[in-house]
Amino acid sequence: MKDVMQEIYIEIFSSLSKFDPTKGEIKYWVKSIAIHKILNYQRKKGLEWVDKEILPEYESYMPSVSEKYDAEYLLKLISFLPDGYRTVFNLSVVDGYSHKEIGQLLGISESSSRSQLSRAKKLLQEKLLSMKT
Repeated sequence: MKDVMQEIYIEIFSSLSKFDPTKGEIKYWVKSIAIHKILNYQRKKGLEWVDKEILPEYESYMPSVSEKYDAEYLLKLISFLPDGYRTVFNLSVVDGYSHKEIGQLLGISESSSRSQLSRAKKLLQEKLLSMKT
């Protein structure tokens, strides 16, 4: 992951002269570069977009019922989602991309993006509901 960070910084600094402030704020431009570099890294690494069973580790972190759903716990749950689910969930829910934009970024269809997000939400909901019982 350090290599990706280095690539992000290099891209930002080498193309800084291309930044056009009339098209938007610099933070969104930097964020866009970072997202593209990370997605390219994941593609090279062999990110799988096929549906697969939930990883066994997803079940391994179960705090006691007395623990609240703090941000750390929710992030931990999200981190155990399969790669495709997690990537689409983050791009949609956290970063606010549309399914059309996600599809273009990841090279998948809009319907695949919707499906991945729906399944990610369902898995997270199941985990949270299981905590109440």
